[in-house]
Amino acid sequence: MVQFIALAFLSSGTAANLGIQTFQTRTYFQSVEPVIRAKCLPCHAPGRSAPFSLATYEQVKKHSELVRVKAMTFTMPPSIGVSDFGNLSKTSKMTDSELVNLQRW
Repeated sequence: MVQFIALAFLSSGTAANLGIQTFQTRTYFQSVEPVIRAKCLPCHAPGRSAPFSLATYEQVKKHSELVRVKAMTFTMPPSIGVSDFGNLSKTSKMTDSELVNLQRW
């Protein structure tokens, strides 16, 4: 009975009203693909400068652990390069929301 009450409480939207964050499933196409497209594909596409492509789901899945580690250590995307002529990087660093999406996927 307690489980039913808790489930009804959380599903009624009251949890969101109280600021309680419930776990949401992250799908590749909803949460990860937009991040990969914006932050990784400028270099990780066929014919670009990176050593491997992240243009397809299969390629991202194959390198998913490396992508997570590089993103969480702020190694990728390279966004620190600055010279006297301005920013040398093509992409900005990942936002907290983008990093969470990669970690939860």
